Amino acid sequence: IHTATEYGRENSPIYKILEANLILPIRMAELGIRSGTKLFINTDSYFNKNNNSYSHLLNYSLSKKSLLIWLNKISKQIKVINATLEHIYGPGDARSKFVEGIIQKIAIEKVEHISLSHGHQRRDFIFINDVVDAYSKILKFGLSHDFSKMKTFEIGTGKSTEIAVLAKKIKLLSKSSTTLGFGELQYRSDEIMESVADNTELRELGWHPSISLQEGIEIILKSYNSIKI
Repeated sequence: IHTATEYGRENSPIYKILEANLILPIRMAELGIRSGTKLFINTDSYFNKNNNSYSHLLNYSLSKKSLLIWLNKISKQIKVINATLEHIYGPGDARSKFVEGIIQKIAIEKVEHISLSHGHQRRDFIFINDVVDAYSKILKFGLSHDFSKMKTFEIGTGKSTEIAVLAKKIKLLSKSSTTLGFGELQYRSDEIMESVADNTELRELGWHPSISLQEGIEIILKSYNSIKI
């Protein structure tokens, strides 16, 4: 199960992004073929859905797109499942991630003011526990079924929420006084305004999301002992 990644957020050189997102998984798949491994599960991003080209993390996106081309070829030799993740979040995540970053500013540091876009972008926020459960179901499926080409499962709740709603929920639940400066930042030219999973096939495996966005935020806030909600 390949989940390692390099986003390139800290000005990582392109070769490091390719090493993590293209070379490493191909090496893993080839080792799997040689050793008789039955299944290779790749983790993909919603960035790559609908032929999106997201300039904010363009090198990351291109490396993931390139990998899919190779995995399609490799799938003739080993069963390959591509797990396309929506916007995953949960306790202990990196501050460079959007949800954790905004929680840190609003709920932990309680900064006076943060500048935001209008926040109309809609994301399918899915809690880490539900993602782990989805991988478990996908793994069982992959090991018990035969298929001759790469199969894709989209992992998400199937519902999207505006980023502005997320920020307001965090502020309300943490009783923060931070001013949310909606509209102070411009959207990127190729902003992804909505992404939501088609989780029909995943639900057919018996999976369903169990943690709502509010419950997920509450779990994260409670992980910081100084916060009472």
